[in-house]
Amino acid sequence: FFFFFFFFKQKTAYEISACLVGSEMCIRDRIYRAWYDLTADPSLDIDRIQHRYRLAVWKLGGYDDSVLTLGNAVYELVKWHREESEGRESFLGGVFRQKGELASRHCVLMVTQVVEREKGYELELTDGRYCIKSQLLTFESDTNENLIATLIKEDKIKERTKLHIINARLNGKYSGSSQIQVMKNAWLEIPYNGLSRALESTKLGLQRKGWLYKGVDSLSQYGGAIQMLDVLLLSKSSTKTKGGKYKAHFVDALSATDPTKGKIKAEVTLGNGKQYDRIEEGKRYKVFGVTTEKTLLGKRSGVIYLKVTDRCRIVEQKSS
Repeated sequence: FFFFFFFFKQKTAYEISACLVGSEMCIRDRIYRAWYDLTADPSLDIDRIQHRYRLAVWKLGGYDDSVLTLGNAVYELVKWHREESEGRESFLGGVFRQKGELASRHCVLMVTQVVEREKGYELELTDGRYCIKSQLLTFESDTNENLIATLIKEDKIKERTKLHIINARLNGKYSGSSQIQVMKNAWLEIPYNGLSRALESTKLGLQRKGWLYKGVDSLSQYGGAIQMLDVLLLSKSSTKTKGGKYKAHFVDALSATDPTKGKIKAEVTLGNGKQYDRIEEGKRYKVFGVTTEKTLLGKRSGVIYLKVTDRCRIVEQKSS
């Protein structure tokens, strides 16, 4: 059996499928015939064709109704096939082929579906060729998943929203060797601190910039690792104890005309005295490789506690 239309949960997506008139078997035969005529490829990967056809219908449904035709859907499907034949692999295609090794890279994906479950939400995201699900189970109030679920409830994340994502992780049981099989059995764990909305004009897939800016005001104690901060050093202090304890107090450099008046401050526990000695109060820095301080979850109002990781870099931003 071949199911092309029953994936569509939302009303708009279900209605657009009615534009492609014909019995399911008739449409299936026409797709396969067109596939062979245009690609001269006698091998039919049924799972791949079903997935690509469904994604093509969803994509075309975002345009005028006149664009949504069987011919255009097949054209999209064949175009993706030719791009892959030329070695132009998509971001998620690479993630699935390498079983998750690329998942932490900075990418932009689009939301194709938001499904409310009994215990949370399920997002489906696409890079234009493949889809991946992200499960958001909301058991407790202060969790990474609940922070993202709140964005969904506030309508900040919805169908066709583009998202910057970094430091994600691929999870699941990879019960198959093909990319489609991995896709069906995997899901993406997205950290709140590695997530932000992208402009509609942003190209999907892997991004040239390997980092993602996240403002201090939008960080959460429960949101996981932070890729990059653009901050101003307000003060620093050290404790004369065994091993030493070095702290730096930053504020977001882009949050206001006068950054020193920012409401949220970041207190970073530095790893060693060398980092402490290199930074100066009043200067602006890019800070890479920090994460939330798990031992200080009972945070004071207006302060988020962070600690450096093994990959931490603090780079001064020279004034132009």
